[in-house]
Amino acid sequence: MQKVFLVINLILTVTLFTIVFVIWSDKPIIVSVDSVKLLNEFVGTQKAKMQFKKKEDNWKANLDTLNNEVARQRLFNERNFTKMSPTERANSYDLLRKKELQFQQYKDAIDTFIQQEEEKLTSELIKEIDVFVKDYGKKNGYSIIIGANQFGNVVYTEESYDITEDLLYELNKKYK
Repeated sequence: MQKVFLVINLILTVTLFTIVFVIWSDKPIIVSVDSVKLLNEFVGTQKAKMQFKKKEDNWKANLDTLNNEVARQRLFNERNFTKMSPTERANSYDLLRKKELQFQQYKDAIDTFIQQEEEKLTSELIKEIDVFVKDYGKKNGYSIIIGANQFGNVVYTEESYDITEDLLYELNKKYK
């Protein structure tokens, strides 16, 4: 009988301590963050995208210039077709083909370059955010910070476990 009493007493004590721990611990140890929102609403991302857009516009302006040269050469060939000798015609159409090829090669190179630069920029931003999130997690005593996104890593999180807004605020504050 005394053993039963001790076991019941032990169970009640453990239960009481568990309840006290849960009530007094106001921050969960495992939290989640909307990683897509964090990346998109980070001031650093927005500034980097604006700077990148300026560079991209400049590259595309160069592309437009080459395209205009091709159009001018095509128009020249059409307007002067009957006035040109066969040799001049051949040379003029040769020049047009060279300009079209030059334009296409430059366009392909610019498209590839833009894609690589965007990937590089995104990678650098993600690294910066990851370092911040690790430090934030350590500073705030979190054991695990789970990245939630629309691709299904975390389907649901109770609001009290979602620290996206707090993290975003601190990240943007640090950036400014």
